[in-house]
Amino acid sequence: MTDKEGSTAPPHKAAWTADDHHTINHFRNLVDRFGVDIQALGWRDSRSQTARFEVLASGGFDPEASLLDIGCGQGDLFAWLLENGYCVDYCGVDLTPEMVSIARARFPEARFEVADLFDLDASYRAHHVIASGIFSTRQAAPFDYLQAAVTHLYRFAEVSLAFNCLSTHAERQDEGEYREDPAAVLRFCFTLTPFATLRHDYHRGDFTVFLRREARRA
Repeated sequence: MTDKEGSTAPPHKAAWTADDHHTINHFRNLVDRFGVDIQALGWRDSRSQTARFEVLASGGFDPEASLLDIGCGQGDLFAWLLENGYCVDYCGVDLTPEMVSIARARFPEARFEVADLFDLDASYRAHHVIASGIFSTRQAAPFDYLQAAVTHLYRFAEVSLAFNCLSTHAERQDEGEYREDPAAVLRFCFTLTPFATLRHDYHRGDFTVFLRREARRA
């Protein structure tokens, strides 16, 4: 793909842009149908969303840290952080304008932006970067997209990057879902940092990977 800190030149840009438009239209339709609701994000229920938030946060946030939330949707992660006592300097980014509009209305005290992750500039750098659910509907060269996205986002993480992905170990796969072999993803992440860990103990069909700049303190 690229060197660890070099520029990312997406090799499938046109196809990935088409995927982006599909994603925007998909979630725009869900917002039109469900409004401010867990179903507008494609989640089956709030319990599965909360479980993923708990796992993503288990990587550890420093007190008063800055956090960049990629694929922020309607701001549910920000709400969860507030409810659980996390004090972070938060910024949420999403492709779908309707999602960002809802998030801004719900949480005017937080920063939410419409942006493609590959278009982020240095002002988005944060101690911690989280990406939840952003790979689930990718269709065009999805593993290449995952590698390019993780490589790019890791550049914005001063301390850690955490992301999740649907797993090939699921009992069933719905049409239109992208699932990946967690072992292959972890092998790739080790090319970016030796301090990479994987969790596949909370859901058979989902896994989370953590990348850190340095070894985590005991």
